[in-house]
Amino acid sequence: MARRKDPVKAARELFNRYDGSVFYMSRDGSDREYRAYGIPKEVEDQWLAELTERKLQRLDQPKNWWSLNFLNDHQDPRHLERVIASPPLGELWERTVYLELMLRYISVCQPAGVSRELIRTALDTAEEHAQKLVAAARSDKSRDRIARVLTEVERRKRKLSLYLVKHPEARG
Repeated sequence: MARRKDPVKAARELFNRYDGSVFYMSRDGSDREYRAYGIPKEVEDQWLAELTERKLQRLDQPKNWWSLNFLNDHQDPRHLERVIASPPLGELWERTVYLELMLRYISVCQPAGVSRELIRTALDTAEEHAQKLVAAARSDKSRDRIARVLTEVERRKRKLSLYLVKHPEARG
């Protein structure tokens, strides 16, 4: 007689396989199976916290852009300092994707109340990494993509500077 799989374990496997995203589950119909398990919100929150920590631990490994993608997908602004401390790793295209996703993550953090100074530090860090990538790029396509990152960083830094001139109390 076949043993039935523990429903909580099956739900957790689905949750982890789809990075805690019911939207991703819905792309192949797995959301119906997952929802049928009736996992309480508190348990999902715990699983998401554990999954987030595992993703953050991968920030110091090649392909770390996946971790940033996860943070963006979950709109979780609490980890900007860890992102700043983690350089883009992997092939040139992966490091470029990391910087693109870092800009997106900064956009998640800004309206969530992250300090303007930390936002400035993140932009400075992205700019520094992008300048290093330009020197490593061999193709025009790669240089153009990195140039777009640099242009966006410059635009955001100008905008932030103007804001801080008008609102000096927002510096902290």
